[in-house]
Amino acid sequence: MADGQPVAEAVAAALAPFDMGQDADGRWDSWRIGVVGRCGPLPVRTGSDGDPRLLRVSEPPEWWSSGRCDGAPRGLLDFTRDRAAARYWAEAEWDEWHEVARHHPVGLPVSEFEFQDRAAFADQPVMRAYMERRGLDPQRMVWHQFSDPLTVYGYVSGSVATAQS
Repeated sequence: MADGQPVAEAVAAALAPFDMGQDADGRWDSWRIGVVGRCGPLPVRTGSDGDPRLLRVSEPPEWWSSGRCDGAPRGLLDFTRDRAAARYWAEAEWDEWHEVARHHPVGLPVSEFEFQDRAAFADQPVMRAYMERRGLDPQRMVWHQFSDPLTVYGYVSGSVATAQS
């Protein structure tokens, strides 16, 4: 990237050979700079918010969050700030699952169901209760090993029943 060249222009130029509109064998059809996730953009170290090396390109300047950026040299970032929030959310999700699970018979993980039978997975009592508690629409859910709480969290010893056979 040439000094002074806007980041978005530099990335667009670098990715131009892979543009699906120009090359049917391209690798992707769009790109975006930014961070996706629960915590949002990367945390900026206190006192570094005005450093010109911070990248803030995923949103217009009027939407920029103070203390957050899309990218920066490692020394300008502070990941310790997000650890407490990540731990809080992980513990809350764990507790929520076990509160639901302890009142229902043990279910089978999604891996025990054929893809076309995922409705049966979602119809297990524990999964119905979990979806209801979280306000999830069973018709819109796509269950896999990373979203299945039976796989991710398992059961506690206080569960009411044993696994179905």
